[in-house]
Amino acid sequence: MIIHRSWAESSELEILEDWVLDIAFRPVPKWLGDFSFKYGMTLPTEIASVATRLSTLCSTQAFNTTFVQRYEIGQSVKSHRDPCTNLADTLILCFGTFTGAETKVNGQLAGQLRRGDVGQLPCFKGGVQGPRHEVSAVTSGTRFALILNTIVK
Repeated sequence: MIIHRSWAESSELEILEDWVLDIAFRPVPKWLGDFSFKYGMTLPTEIASVATRLSTLCSTQAFNTTFVQRYEIGQSVKSHRDPCTNLADTLILCFGTFTGAETKVNGQLAGQLRRGDVGQLPCFKGGVQGPRHEVSAVTSGTRFALILNTIVK
């Protein structure tokens, strides 16, 4: 996983943090973890501009799916591989005020995404499925993630 440190501006993070207050999240399937998410929404202009700027980190990739995830105290992501329908890279912009939530890739500590950091993780490239990955439990606060994917059906 590549970590882009302090990628987002404070003003962008504040807009994201205000925006998520009005989102109705739903739980993920238990095999994936115990956090909640929302996808398939139309992004407000201010958020769409953040997603557009975020997509420039993978300028040759056409992202077509946006998720927002919420992790509260004790919630985590179980070890998994993204499905082969997730092409190329996934981008993960973290925001919120939280501690914990360390990322492991193939069982090894890959780092901790802090507020404003972006993780770039391969999903399915050149016929090879990306690595197993997981996120440990949030120990305080609430962690949010804006996720960009390229998903084929």
